[in-house]
Amino acid sequence: MFFLGPEFPFHLSSSSQPMSATIPARKLPPSFTSLYRLFLRTSSAAVLHHEAATRYVRTLWKPTFREAALVVHKLQSPTLGASEKEIL
Repeated sequence: MFFLGPEFPFHLSSSSQPMSATIPARKLPPSFTSLYRLFLRTSSAAVLHHEAATRYVRTLWKPTFREAALVVHKLQSPTLGASEKEIL
């Protein structure tokens, strides 16, 4: 299992999402993981560390970070052409 921070599993073996939505176990750039960890801390502080509210905010934003990570992985692909990179 590959994690982006303590709360963001990327490669899940038992998930409600289809297998096509899982992200291969490759490293993301440190800047991306730092941004995600900063987001986790600030979202928790924004709701004054209320556990249920923190979980709700993270649930709302998790798909956005998951999609962004997919794009980052696609951009890192050595087989991706320059024109395809511009589209992403």
